[in-house]
Amino acid sequence: ASDGWLGHGTGPLCRYPDRPAFHQRYDFVPDAETQVLTMPLTPTHLGPGLFAYSLKPRLFNFWALALGSMMMDGENVFWTIVNLFRSCTPACGHHGFFHSILGAVLGSLVLSFVLKLVSDRLKKSWPVPKLFCSSLLGWLSHIIFDSLVHADVFLFWPLNANPFLMSWKLYWPLSLALSVLSLLSLLIILLKVISKKKHERTLDNLF
Repeated sequence: ASDGWLGHGTGPLCRYPDRPAFHQRYDFVPDAETQVLTMPLTPTHLGPGLFAYSLKPRLFNFWALALGSMMMDGENVFWTIVNLFRSCTPACGHHGFFHSILGAVLGSLVLSFVLKLVSDRLKKSWPVPKLFCSSLLGWLSHIIFDSLVHADVFLFWPLNANPFLMSWKLYWPLSLALSVLSLLSLLIILLKVISKKKHERTLDNLF
């Protein structure tokens, strides 16, 4: 066995600890079936960001929240494909730098400036601080929830540790809860939009 990128493992890019005590403690068995069952359901992570937006839409930018909640999972696809072509056990992880707090900050900075350029083109003039805070909120909520069920999520990278890991068995209940939160938030946003339009029509009729 050898140390892999961002952690311990039994091959190149393997990042799950391979100590038996670790698996017993967290009820985690990194076999092929588990690897398939815990592939990311990225859209479910929209829940916390959408909920925040539904409560205080003026404080956040919708697009920064939405993209900030999902962009980091691009590296999941990348590492999953890379692991297919490497001499790697099923215990290899598919999370990396952008599932850390540092990655969230840098990723949100890049995303906020890109969205600023887009908004200027569209003559929307979205402020960078608002874009950054919106993206960072979505990004952090995503990786914090991931850290509860994925052993290869290291929030405090470059430290190769996940003190928040509980059990991969929380994956589906957590995904279901986030999905319900997403739908509830979208319903609240829709109702607010309808209410706003009705109010504007009332004002038009008065004047």
